[in-house]
Amino acid sequence: MQTLQSFIFFENADGNAVSNELGSPNRSSQLILQVSGGAVGLTMEVQGVTDTNHGDFQSLAVINLNQLSKATNITGDGIYAVPMDGVSRVRCEIKAINGGTVTAYGRLGE
Repeated sequence: MQTLQSFIFFENADGNAVSNELGSPNRSSQLILQVSGGAVGLTMEVQGVTDTNHGDFQSLAVINLNQLSKATNITGDGIYAVPMDGVSRVRCEIKAINGGTVTAYGRLGE
């Protein structure tokens, strides 16, 4: 994979939050996201939108590369792949965290 952009979505976050958005030049095919920090009770979504001017962010499926399982929420530390074809902007949202912190670092590539 050729890395087009690297981005820190969260660094030591300890509460519900929405990250800054990462713009994709529509050339990227996937986001590789590393989640760490040992957060307890974590529920985090990766969200995307295709139209840069209209539309709401929607939850994107993630593939847990540690277990090769698909989900709509990230619930713990690991490395995740997110298909990005056609997505123009992506962000992460922490929906729940009951203890500890979470750091989410991503690489957008083709």
